[in-house]
Amino acid sequence: MAQARKLNLAFPVGGLNRRLSFQAQPPYTTPDCLNVRSDDPLEGRQRGGSRPGLVKSHQERLGQNWVNLLDDVRTLIVNPSTSQIIDFPGTQIDPTVWGVGAWMDHTMEVEGGYAFVRHDPGPPRHRNCALYAKQIKIDTSRSIQLWVPVRFPLNPILGESGQANVIGYLDELNPQVPVNSVEAIGRFYRGTGTFPWKLIFTLRINKNGVQTNYDSQEYQTSSTFFRLFLDVSDARVATVSFSFGGSTLPVVSASIEGQSPSSNRVGFSMQWLVGDRDANKKIIADQISFRYYEVGQQPSRPRNFLVAHSASQLYRDSEDGRTMRPVSQQDAILSSDRRLWSASHEGRLFIADWGEPNAAIRAKVYYPTIGGDPNADKLVLWTATSGEVPANCQLISRHRDRIVLAGAAELPHVWYMSAIGDPFDWFGSGLPDGAQSGDSADAGNLFEPITALIPYSNDYMIFGCSDSIWALRGDPGFGAVFDNLTHAQGIIDNGAWANGPIGEIFFLSRDGLYVLPSATGGEIDPISLSREKLPEELRDVDREQVMVSMAYDVIHRGLHIYLVPRLPSDNILHFWHSLESKGFWPVTHRADLHPITILRHEADLPGDTSVIMGGRDGYLRKMDRGAASDDGTPFDSHVLYGPVLMGQSGTHEGMATELDVVLPLASGPVGWGIKTGATIESALSNGLTASGVRQGGRSGTDRFRARGYALFLRVSGLDGNPWSIEEAVLGTHTTGRIKIS
Repeated sequence: MAQARKLNLAFPVGGLNRRLSFQAQPPYTTPDCLNVRSDDPLEGRQRGGSRPGLVKSHQERLGQNWVNLLDDVRTLIVNPSTSQIIDFPGTQIDPTVWGVGAWMDHTMEVEGGYAFVRHDPGPPRHRNCALYAKQIKIDTSRSIQLWVPVRFPLNPILGESGQANVIGYLDELNPQVPVNSVEAIGRFYRGTGTFPWKLIFTLRINKNGVQTNYDSQEYQTSSTFFRLFLDVSDARVATVSFSFGGSTLPVVSASIEGQSPSSNRVGFSMQWLVGDRDANKKIIADQISFRYYEVGQQPSRPRNFLVAHSASQLYRDSEDGRTMRPVSQQDAILSSDRRLWSASHEGRLFIADWGEPNAAIRAKVYYPTIGGDPNADKLVLWTATSGEVPANCQLISRHRDRIVLAGAAELPHVWYMSAIGDPFDWFGSGLPDGAQSGDSADAGNLFEPITALIPYSNDYMIFGCSDSIWALRGDPGFGAVFDNLTHAQGIIDNGAWANGPIGEIFFLSRDGLYVLPSATGGEIDPISLSREKLPEELRDVDREQVMVSMAYDVIHRGLHIYLVPRLPSDNILHFWHSLESKGFWPVTHRADLHPITILRHEADLPGDTSVIMGGRDGYLRKMDRGAASDDGTPFDSHVLYGPVLMGQSGTHEGMATELDVVLPLASGPVGWGIKTGATIESALSNGLTASGVRQGGRSGTDRFRARGYALFLRVSGLDGNPWSIEEAVLGTHTTGRIKIS
């Protein structure tokens, strides 16, 4: 009798690999996948699943054209609001930070950096817990923003439901009792139809014990994670909002003028409404965020403003970072039909604007709000106080407190630097700290078109050319020289590089993806990353046809690589490169969602820090694990496990007879399929010989018969829901030697 085997199939965390023969597919890699990652979208565990979806980071459409500029500019703001995130270290609630709401019946617990409410296994089948922040006193005459990220591990089949409240304006003298407060309330219930959950939100105002409620409509969802917001504007309008990702949706608002209390404490609460008496189930809150004005005057503080441009209009984000607004431009209009680059210096953003050869298009400078400056919050022409700002340059950067320009269409090999510390001084005085250029400095020009300027460290600046890479060591006014790093690779364009987490530089050349190690001294040699896994993809990218954008994602710990055609087109492969697993993962988006520009945006609140993507359609978006689609559009996601040799050796065939797939409880459904063949290559190209659908959790064993030499298991998402896979076990047995026909 043939010996039966049980094979545990591991998710291919090593990503896509098409370098070797079919027979030599490296372990833990896959020959085919799309829109999946090694980290799951539910909890970030390395067990595999669909990639995060795209959500709007800001609701405003910036223009009918693409977003062709994105950057941060850091400056001081006067009398700022205070932004504070409070997390939960240790193993219990810190009594110096949090006070317990006595109107609730239990105390929150702490584990792994988050607070949670455990379900009560006995009557009354629920727990209510609340906390208020002891060290925060808000200015009740000013705006506030409070929010809490909440995860409900609920089971819709069991009819579980839960609730979270964000609470403002608690009584200072007696904050335990919500006699005076304004609350944003979010409730989860069992849904109907396609979506397993429904949400209902309430704005509640308590004043002197009198309660007023404003309810929202119902919202359907497949996610058990959301962020709940309470905003009160200076105009005394309270708004409840929620998000499953970066896109925040206001759902109910009302004026509270003359109605809101004047108390100055803030807090939050969580509670079970209905559950299945499982004490292991928890409602979880992580990193409670408050943005408010404290009682009394606040000192000035630095802040990163997000700046974007689309359709001839420059925008910057509001102080709370959640909206974009246009800035005054006067007679300074930026080009809209090409990507633009910028560099910040002492709270101002200098923008390189350019056109066809000899167009003499002048660069611009944006001044965020700087006290006493007549150009505050304006975009103006960049006018030199000495000399003349080089015109029509495509590239801009900063090195040793100088602004660097290069890449003019008529002189693509020439570089220019301003005087040290003064971006408005371009007069070549001959002094070491004066303005410099490749025509006058000892370092000279490179005599090859410059395609990228990369600030590498205080000692080095990288000049990427079309077919070579150079390091400028030191300051050109003090004898700096160019050292060649390679004549074998260049950098495609100024969007084709990104800073890594430890000072390294990733860049895309005609030969694929490379990395320059951190500049810690010694030689700097580029190291190939993609050719060893992807023989064709990411090679020979034509900068005249494709716009390359790259950015390191701090949250998801990987590299976005976008290859966007200049003309809209669907089915374009982009890539995610995981720095943890070293794998490459293909990504697709709808054509109008393709990012023209991307930016690693360092926001005030860590929870808001993300990679912002400026789309072809004029919207700003970002990826978020809680999103089930790309801004409302479901995407195909699938991965192949294998190849699996079905017989007892490489000379035998086998029969697959059963499959047991276990999904996390919160996972969306997946479809599975078996592909077999007489060779590994034929198994890869053949259709499915068996298939089925699995729901969250363990739902039994699927039985079938599929014979062949080699097998692949295909797992794919269904209904546009985020999915993950915990375990896949395949049952096989040997049937005999390979038959040669």
